[in-house]
Amino acid sequence: MKFYLHKANRKRRRVVSALLVACIVASLPIAGGQNTYNLLTGKIEAFATNWTQKKNEAEQQKNQVQQNLNNKKNEINGMKQDQKEVNSNINSTSANLNTIIAEIEETSQKIVNKQAEIDQAAQDLAVAQADADAQYEAMKLRIQFMYEHDTDDSMWEALLGSEGMAEMMTRLEYISDVYASDRALMDAYLLAVQMVEERQEKLAADMEELVDLQDSLENKKTSLQSALNSLKNQSANIEKELADAAKAVTSYQNQIKKLEDLIREYEAAAAGVNPDEYEGGGTGKGGFGTAKYLQDDSYNPEYRTSIDPNELVNYALQFVGNPYVWGGNSLTNGIDCSGFVKQVYAHFGISTPRYSQSFKTSGQPVSYNNMKVGDVVVYPGHVAIYMGNGKIVEAQSSKTGITNYRSVRCHTITGIRRLL
Repeated sequence: MKFYLHKANRKRRRVVSALLVACIVASLPIAGGQNTYNLLTGKIEAFATNWTQKKNEAEQQKNQVQQNLNNKKNEINGMKQDQKEVNSNINSTSANLNTIIAEIEETSQKIVNKQAEIDQAAQDLAVAQADADAQYEAMKLRIQFMYEHDTDDSMWEALLGSEGMAEMMTRLEYISDVYASDRALMDAYLLAVQMVEERQEKLAADMEELVDLQDSLENKKTSLQSALNSLKNQSANIEKELADAAKAVTSYQNQIKKLEDLIREYEAAAAGVNPDEYEGGGTGKGGFGTAKYLQDDSYNPEYRTSIDPNELVNYALQFVGNPYVWGGNSLTNGIDCSGFVKQVYAHFGISTPRYSQSFKTSGQPVSYNNMKVGDVVVYPGHVAIYMGNGKIVEAQSSKTGITNYRSVRCHTITGIRRLL
């Protein structure tokens, strides 16, 4: 939806406005005096009211767009928080993955080293088995020789042929030592073989544990890599959503700018001022608008809050000299008339409208003679705060900024409201 009115149409609108005013004047009865003035004033105010209504509609549209903008900014903040968490998870997952990769490399090296031990154990077993086999063969030969030559008769002959008991015992001990020596050697070789075999079994068990560990680490690596890829995809999606949201924010901001320009034009039209020359600050030559309560002294409402009006005005006065910016919201860097009033009252916890003419229905109506410090004064296209002694504090215009020197009757007063 396009709300922006091009400059090419502005001149035509001014011509149309002039013709409408001329028509209003031409339709008046040819009469002089106060009646003619009142009729003219009423018709012009009705004409201005039409522009005010259009401005109010544009303000409502701007408020909706502003709400959309605020919602989108909140979404962006949420997405940035999500992205922060995802990126934190990416970093931690990457660190875990690097740890697992390092453990896999370490385990792979342990497997290589363990395989070398297994190979060496196999060689040792082969040597031990060969030694045992050789000893076994030698022992068999000795046993065979003794069996063939050391029969009972020959043994007895050897023993009986001994020249004494000592020699006989020596021969018996020799025969026993041969058997014992063979048995000891055979047992030693067999023990060596057994030890190598047990070592092989231990190495095989160690290897199986290392392989299982490596398989487990590989599974963890795959899982972490999958999780990391998923997190990176999430981050990329959030990045895209942030880019889309940023475009939406720009779009909303452009819409708000166009609506602010439109509101400015409507407000200028309602005030009977050329939009190209309108800077806020109100219009009219003084006096009062059509609101009857302005000159009815029965309108003198009680304060509804405990806020000190002088404290409110003193707070407002500290910003005198700061710049006026149409549509601005900063009391220090730039603000317009309605924004100024809104921000000052907001400081004391009171919610107000954002646009000048909306103040005509805020708070309680007050007559001119009963106006007090802190009351809000509304003019055509402008709003200010009454500071006492017949003066107002206001965000006046882009030329003057925030001021406190103008008379409360500098322009036509269309409303006085008590918000405190």
